[in-house]
Amino acid sequence: MAIKLTYIMLKTIEIARGIECVGCSGFTLNGGQPIKAVGNLYFIKEKETIITKKYEQPVDANFALPQSIHDLELDEESTPEYLLPAV
Repeated sequence: MAIKLTYIMLKTIEIARGIECVGCSGFTLNGGQPIKAVGNLYFIKEKETIITKKYEQPVDANFALPQSIHDLELDEESTPEYLLPAV
């Protein structure tokens, strides 16, 4: 829910103030490791598709910011990919 609200807020600022907002994939910031979803489900990226996969043991995926924003692979289409329904 927080991602959806943040997206709506940023999109509103983009439209109202004319400030371009771009994003990057979370997988860019954690070396492509699985990202916690809910319960023991994790988001994983297979080629260009993001799916959920169940892991019995917790996955330790550390996120890190790059030294420079120029090192980020930006996504011009900054629409979130909603894979799980709202709870």
